[in-house]
Amino acid sequence: MSSSTEKSRRTRLIFSYWSSLLYDLALGQKEQRIEEAQRALELRPISGDAYEGPFVAKNVAIVYAMADQSDLAFEQLEMLARMPGILNYADLYADPYWDRLREDPRFDKLLPN
Repeated sequence: MSSSTEKSRRTRLIFSYWSSLLYDLALGQKEQRIEEAQRALELRPISGDAYEGPFVAKNVAIVYAMADQSDLAFEQLEMLARMPGILNYADLYADPYWDRLREDPRFDKLLPN
């Protein structure tokens, strides 16, 4: 199997995993999904994987936001905001995943004006 085919397969699997996790969150399975997200972050930390680690951390922040764990979500987002190219204005202000966080004063501090 070629490298690009393997990357494409892996990307589809990762997307599918996070999509199902968010779907379960919407169904009210918060504690279990938070634990899964935290485990994913342990398995793929930014310190060990500069490419996929930030992607995992961002998805963990989404899980926290959707599970009404805003302090934990902001902990991840504030770390990611210090990394170039991970968070952008359009993502933060248009993506419905962050709706629950937008009223918090910390939200506007994530990106420079």
